[in-house]
Amino acid sequence: MRRIKVDWKAWLIFGAWQDDSHRNDGCKCFLAAVVIVWRFDYEPDPAGSLRTPGLFCIVWVLNEGVKQRMFVKMMFEKIMILRSVWVAVMMCLVAGPIYAEPLPGKPSQVNMAGINEISGIVKSRRFDDVYWVHNDSGDEARLFALDSSGEIVFPGFLTNDFHGSLVESSKEPWPGHRVRVAANIDWEDIAIDDEMIYVADMGNNGNARRDLGVYVIPEPNPRAVESTRPIRYLPIKYPEQERYPADQWHFDSESLFVDNGTLYFISKHRQAGQILNFEPGANLYRLDTQHTDRQNALVKIDHHDRLAVATGADLSPDGRWLAVISYLDLWLFQRPASGDQWFTGKAFRKSLDPTQVKTMEAIAWEDNDNLVVVNEEGEIYRVSRDTIAPHIADE
Repeated sequence: MRRIKVDWKAWLIFGAWQDDSHRNDGCKCFLAAVVIVWRFDYEPDPAGSLRTPGLFCIVWVLNEGVKQRMFVKMMFEKIMILRSVWVAVMMCLVAGPIYAEPLPGKPSQVNMAGINEISGIVKSRRFDDVYWVHNDSGDEARLFALDSSGEIVFPGFLTNDFHGSLVESSKEPWPGHRVRVAANIDWEDIAIDDEMIYVADMGNNGNARRDLGVYVIPEPNPRAVESTRPIRYLPIKYPEQERYPADQWHFDSESLFVDNGTLYFISKHRQAGQILNFEPGANLYRLDTQHTDRQNALVKIDHHDRLAVATGADLSPDGRWLAVISYLDLWLFQRPASGDQWFTGKAFRKSLDPTQVKTMEAIAWEDNDNLVVVNEEGEIYRVSRDTIAPHIADE
């Protein structure tokens, strides 16, 4: 068995930049660039022979959040300077000996003013060529419907008032399908079955929230209605968490999937008290109750040592494959022969090139053989299941 020793150093370079479009505001932002150099030393087990040469990698992570329409959001909501560091630290933490191949093809691009930080995607089972997406924390409580090319889908009777991806100066941009009587505190993923959409308000970066939960929404026809509302809100808690913030920061989740009406969640781990420092490993939880008047305690059913920083999940339409996306990997887990301990079955893994895919946040099955993966920047990639190789546990 080979062990991996990782040594890394990071240099942060900050430069002030004045956005001309906001010169009158006197506002300034910072571009953050991170240069990381790390080394992998392969150490054989005691019976082995010589150590193989170290692999040196240089990664330049450049904050791409400086866009005119994202200026205020970048400065005051998301602190994009720290996001650059966040991605860089994560890469150093969870990286193994990665041989990433770029995803094939040119991605399609979502170009819509209201869609500025995609955090979840799912394909409709009721309506043709419809994918539902939502933004990350701080946005309105709303969903956007897209077609397979990334174009906006909304009611035809509103086209005199609103435009889609193609800007029309006399019209307002489509604001999305508003979800009434709901709040987006930190929406992180979305799941779907034949009847319902499930929106996970489960983001818990600081491991201090006591109001986690899931909205249950009858799937609306995006071409026929302009808004919707949940029929239930399911309050959720982790039974292991007794303090807020927790002593162990393993109570954040950005990955939700549904299997025969049962909801499952995959956790995302940080070092306690260090919001930018991730830990490898993930827990799989199941929701066994659906109370609306009190908290529902999750049940921990499985654990995976190598899965790290999971940001989205989806179950294939035939129920045979669980797909999980992270910043560095796309994982597939074959349905176990019995039970629902998905992480203990056969696993497949595709390493991603972060310089290509950027901040990967969402995943959905198009059919039983093909996936769509989406980053926060709205780039949509397509991946065939056949291109994802079996995971070798000793990598």
